[in-house]
Amino acid sequence: MALHRSFARTDRYSKTHTWSLHLHDPVESPLEALAEELADRIMRVRCGTTPVFTAWRERADGGPAHPATAQAALQAFIAPAFGLPGAPASDDHLEGFVAEHLWYALTLDGGAQDGVVMVTKPGFLATSPGGDSLVIHRDGTRTFSYRLWELKKCTGGATVGSTVSTAYQQLDSNGAKYLAEYTSIGQEVDDPGLAAFFGDLVVNWLEGSPSAGVGVAVHTSQAKVPKKAFTTFGARFPRFTDPVRLRGMITAVDDFAAFARRVREIVWTGL
Repeated sequence: MALHRSFARTDRYSKTHTWSLHLHDPVESPLEALAEELADRIMRVRCGTTPVFTAWRERADGGPAHPATAQAALQAFIAPAFGLPGAPASDDHLEGFVAEHLWYALTLDGGAQDGVVMVTKPGFLATSPGGDSLVIHRDGTRTFSYRLWELKKCTGGATVGSTVSTAYQQLDSNGAKYLAEYTSIGQEVDDPGLAAFFGDLVVNWLEGSPSAGVGVAVHTSQAKVPKKAFTTFGARFPRFTDPVRLRGMITAVDDFAAFARRVREIVWTGL
């Protein structure tokens, strides 16, 4: 199931930035099916191609209860992000974690049209320090560029505008530090050109190089989607506006908090 096809996308353009609105389409994909697919993808990211994932999948599909060791192993993978039945993780952390994985899935699924060659995975915890994600692109001339993303959820009494402002502040204050952490990843890739590109991430950010870009994504409920968004993006990051390298994204489902809880419930069915 291609998750990006579960959303109707509208692109908006300005002189300094672009942004896209992704509204869940229940006709294309019922919300329950979307939650099931995302739960499966989260567990694949967390467990990889291991017997732990196989055990989770079989139990989630209605298989028999796990032996004690398999159950304990699954709890080690699930509890840090979701908690366990009877002792769930906080809703705030859960919503942030689900937001990161929804963005990751949408970016991977729609990456071909943007020349995406690498997307860093979500952290093992929603509260993991450091940047939320780095996306590496390559254009038709095989030139690399990157976008450093800050990923947010907007629920409760928060507004999308205030959430975006918080993301701006975090990127402005910590962007170079986040990229310094990502630099070591590039030393492990097989492509010498890409490895060299990773070595310049921080300098390119500080200098506003054409190869550097900024992204802010907010995940929320449809009722909270504003008519305008990201209006001050260019003013906050002027060195990334010529050429335009600022991109915003709002992704909305009917009730994001309820959606996150449903994803957790589905993950727990594999215990």
